[in-house]
Amino acid sequence: MVPSITYKQLSTNVTFPVYRISADYLSYKDGLLMDGSLVLDDHNQPYDTLGKRRLHSPHKLRRLNRPLYDIADIIKSGHLNFIDFRGKVFHYRKTVFSHVKYKKIRKIEKKEIASLLWAEGVNEPFLIARPPQAYYGWVGILYLKDYPWKIYDYSETFKSAHKKKI
Repeated sequence: MVPSITYKQLSTNVTFPVYRISADYLSYKDGLLMDGSLVLDDHNQPYDTLGKRRLHSPHKLRRLNRPLYDIADIIKSGHLNFIDFRGKVFHYRKTVFSHVKYKKIRKIEKKEIASLLWAEGVNEPFLIARPPQAYYGWVGILYLKDYPWKIYDYSETFKSAHKKKI
């Protein structure tokens, strides 16, 4: 059985990036995590990460597309079953509703390896891997219990607030 994880447990139990998988045909046999007839992970390989084990596996592998790097990516993906960087399979269970509110982007400070995004009405900046395209003037922010939590998306125009189950 695949363990269920909520947003509260992601930071302690999951190592990003994660990949979407289908849990319909998952099986574990002889150290191989199988998705139908294709291998997702080969635990017979003596390595500590999913990527290294897959590189050295002689078996035909299930393709893992588009890594997801944070909880906002998981929420936006619409999928519920994932495998993480260490090879842990989990089911993401949405438990609470969160508001997505759009704020005007005030400024973006480019640093050496990341950027800081400042939004109007938010006292703290958001650390982002790369700045958004210049034509985006608004940022959608996920609020958790009335506090700004994560960046959800970017927009060219203002959008009204809406709820999202996380």
